[in-house]
Amino acid sequence: KKEPWKEPLPEGLYIKPYLQNVTQHSIVVMWETKTPVVGHVDYGLNRSFGNTASETTPATIHEIEIADLDPGTTYHYRVRYGDATLEASTFKTAPPDGVRNCRIIVYGDARSDPKTHRKNVEQMLKLNPDLILHTGDIVASGNTYEQWQPQHFWPVQIISDKVPMFPTLGNHEQNSTHHFNYMSLPGNEVYYSFDYAGVHIICLDSNAGSTPYQAGTPQYEWLIKDLEANQNAEWTFVYF
Repeated sequence: KKEPWKEPLPEGLYIKPYLQNVTQHSIVVMWETKTPVVGHVDYGLNRSFGNTASETTPATIHEIEIADLDPGTTYHYRVRYGDATLEASTFKTAPPDGVRNCRIIVYGDARSDPKTHRKNVEQMLKLNPDLILHTGDIVASGNTYEQWQPQHFWPVQIISDKVPMFPTLGNHEQNSTHHFNYMSLPGNEVYYSFDYAGVHIICLDSNAGSTPYQAGTPQYEWLIKDLEANQNAEWTFVYF
């Protein structure tokens, strides 16, 4: 049985670079290596780069924030670690205030069938989205480390190096530490909100067993305060 996610990766690499937590002035680049090593991200307005953000200690799951960026700007970047320099890609920061148009893809329950997941991502890539929201059930069993690479990162790797993804927890994630290790999200990373092109986007955790949402609970109270603070938003999207 052919398993395309077992195709060779660059030396020492386990998960290719992917983008998280984009804002008007920052973005997070993540990837995973097989052994601990110090990682670097070169970036700039062209492939001369000119700037570098680096880790201070060796890691396997790398999480580097690039800050002081300009809104609505496309940057070129490449990842380096050890003797390896990976293929360059691009990211775009969130648009400046006043920009009202953007393209957001929403999908979820992508677990268990990597080949079909990959076909869906190939169609997403054709749409040139600005942002992807994932509504959870990323893998079949969040506590099973070996599922994250084939069920999620292999299918999305053709788009996740160019388009930031904001996931929410599904019940299949099992509130796993792997989910939180692999994601770099706003706030407490369980329920959070952010703004993009005039849209106020709210992510909730609807798994009451791990994060209660009844009146008076922390998630409920946070949501009330967030809605009150952003009641003038032109659009409000909520996903869970």
